[in-house]
Amino acid sequence: LDVAGGHNHLKRFVSDLGDAGIRVSLFIEASEAQLDAAKSLGAPVVELELSCNQPTGMVAVRLSDVAPDGSATRCTYGLLNLTHRNGHDRVEELEPGKRYRVSVQCNELGQIIAAGHCLRLSVSCSYYPLAWPPAQSTRLTIHTENSRLRLPERERQASDADIAFDAPRDVPKLDVEQLTQGQQRWLVHRDLDSNESTLEVIKDGGRYHIADADLTVADDTREYYSFRTGDFGSPSAEVMAHRTLEREGWSVYTRTRTVLTADSKDFHVHAELDAYEDGRRVYSNNWNRTIARNGV
Repeated sequence: LDVAGGHNHLKRFVSDLGDAGIRVSLFIEASEAQLDAAKSLGAPVVELELSCNQPTGMVAVRLSDVAPDGSATRCTYGLLNLTHRNGHDRVEELEPGKRYRVSVQCNELGQIIAAGHCLRLSVSCSYYPLAWPPAQSTRLTIHTENSRLRLPERERQASDADIAFDAPRDVPKLDVEQLTQGQQRWLVHRDLDSNESTLEVIKDGGRYHIADADLTVADDTREYYSFRTGDFGSPSAEVMAHRTLEREGWSVYTRTRTVLTADSKDFHVHAELDAYEDGRRVYSNNWNRTIARNGV
């Protein structure tokens, strides 16, 4: 990819196509006349000339800070549904094999890239489970001679030395007693027989008592994102949440479950809600909705 904008601190430039997509390394080499670090402030934009082998598809870009030891930290990312390349108010399918110019704006960032580090740009045609994958196997061809990465840069200013912030202020802390410990975990399960992979996200706040409100709270959420290799109808997202509020002589509890699946034409949403008061179920409902993919 070409680097636009005349960034004089980018000494070398390397482009490499790999299994994970396009890898671009922008090496920073400081000298007396240059900054000892690059200060990026704003929204990086990746301009790509690409073609797709399907009428629908997406492109995901990730910008990472890579240290000399090879460890990488994602700085920002951007997503684009290619059928929305001319605006989110319309769906325009692609002509397979035709070249298109698209711009992918990443999330804004304020980042200092240390001297000796490099920036790595990764490009792929899916980013599940952050974004739902295409309905079929999709291949993007990136034409690097007409593609570029635009990096926002903030130059050092004389007034920077005068910038100062007051000490942070905090609100008075609640008097909270943790009754049972929770857990926060991200687990990846792989079934080598079925080629199914599942990401399990545990957000368990445990059980705790808020003295000022004389209220005991329990909060536990589990998320599951799964797919089978090569099966584009297999992705599934499931979220289950349990909430409890209690004080002497009174308690309420809710259980919710939401499942999202899709076929080649539609998304399918199934949702459940059960609500209890003092151990008695007072409300229950199930919902099933079908939503057209419409270019997704």
